[in-house]
Amino acid sequence: MIGRDPSADVWLAASGVSRRHARIVVTAEQSSLHDLGSKNGTRLRGVLLSSAADLNNGDLITIGPFEIVYGSADAPVSTETLAT
Repeated sequence: MIGRDPSADVWLAASGVSRRHARIVVTAEQSSLHDLGSKNGTRLRGVLLSSAADLNNGDLITIGPFEIVYGSADAPVSTETLAT
């Protein structure tokens, strides 16, 4: 669960985020994003959700002022070396 409630799995402390804003459901076959009737909506890849939508590795989720990149545990990602 993603929301402004401090007990949420992903806590987003901003007034534009509902207490119980959205949920990501993960199964063995697929992950999906569900808006939980939030006041300001949930966007996936820039599109306002009207129903549950499948998630893919690297998808951009927007909740209030936050942009979250969804990452699947089965998609390997290398650590980027930053210039010092």
